[in-house]
Amino acid sequence: MRLDWARFIVRLDHPDIVDVYDLDVGPEAGLFVIMEYVQSGSLSAVLAREGRLTPARTMDLVSRIADALQAVHDIGVVHRELGPDRVLIRPDGTVALSVFGLAHCYGLMRPGNVPPVSALRHASPEQLMGETPSRLSDIYSLGVIAYHCLTGHTPFDGENPFEVAYRTVTDEPPPLPTNLPKPVRSIVEHAMAKKPGDRWHTAAAFAAAAREIRGIPRAG
Repeated sequence: MRLDWARFIVRLDHPDIVDVYDLDVGPEAGLFVIMEYVQSGSLSAVLAREGRLTPARTMDLVSRIADALQAVHDIGVVHRELGPDRVLIRPDGTVALSVFGLAHCYGLMRPGNVPPVSALRHASPEQLMGETPSRLSDIYSLGVIAYHCLTGHTPFDGENPFEVAYRTVTDEPPPLPTNLPKPVRSIVEHAMAKKPGDRWHTAAAFAAAAREIRGIPRAG
């Protein structure tokens, strides 16, 4: 964890982002962070327990996560490790996005920084090819989260991480079930376009599309 980019995270103030109160560097512990304790489980735990979520609940979660992601992008940070384990679900059903992990400021990103094995199934094709991740990479990852919520599994699987990465880079995602509403399928497929320029251009646009389906007001 880098102190120079971690200072950016402290500036985040959003209802759907885990609060970071302070950070410092100790002589023995190194960089340490004082942050909000969220007494709830992750979206990963919810999916493991429930299997899949309804389209309405999925679009609600996506709109909230995308709003939080836009706040992250607005201060010049790419999350880079977005997945269900980074999304905490509060007791009232709202989300708390954790941005600590492999997030970096744009200026600190370097090619060749591929995500860890735990994040491979939600990583964008360009990340897995060793390219510098961008805001559009995060949008792809959020699309995979939505796909995961709607189907109960990620689009690409394999016997080992290399097969997962290869399929993510070369294959088109399996179509979402046709019994899902067409607008929901279109929103998610748009986010998961192979080429970054073909995705939602901003997380805010992704959030707006998801809210429009649900009629959800923007979080205050």
